[in-house]
Amino acid sequence: MARSKDDKLEAKRRREILEAASRCFLRDGFHAASMRSICAEAGLSAGAVYNYFPSKDAIIEGMADWERDEIDELADYLRSERNALTAVVEGARAMVAETSADDAQLYADLIAEAGRNPTMAALFRESDEVMKAVFCETIERGQAAGTITHRHDAASLTAMVMAVYEGLVGRIGHEGEASPKALADLAAQAITRLLEP
Repeated sequence: MARSKDDKLEAKRRREILEAASRCFLRDGFHAASMRSICAEAGLSAGAVYNYFPSKDAIIEGMADWERDEIDELADYLRSERNALTAVVEGARAMVAETSADDAQLYADLIAEAGRNPTMAALFRESDEVMKAVFCETIERGQAAGTITHRHDAASLTAMVMAVYEGLVGRIGHEGEASPKALADLAAQAITRLLEP
């Protein structure tokens, strides 16, 4: 069913607020960023922002929903690509290539905050489990087809693929100057060697 004009406007406004909050968290840190600063960054009244997100925790939940949408897109790609090895390699390459230094730094900051905030920890754990399940399903398919190694079980291979991805994203956030495209190529090479039969 197509979205109505109001639904599209609401989705657009939610996205604008989440993007403004991301900029505030990146600039000021999670604790120092206030709802007032998020309103100012979004160019909206407090009432307009609170209508969508009544708290910073609600904004984090919105960011987790945003991340789940991206994972759903990844899952669609992985399932549509006939060759499972190609699917995993190119999926990981795209995830690294599309990560900016700001995205990587914000992710690191939010993960650190999740260590202190049980609600955030649960949201990140849920997203992580969904992503692992998507990669594991694809790796199992590749093992069944003979395009992915049987040297390790699918869960172990998934953990290694995730470690390559997360490590390179960490480098993007830490170094700032690192080229996501160059690191994406490294991810593709490393994961190909890890998974090929």
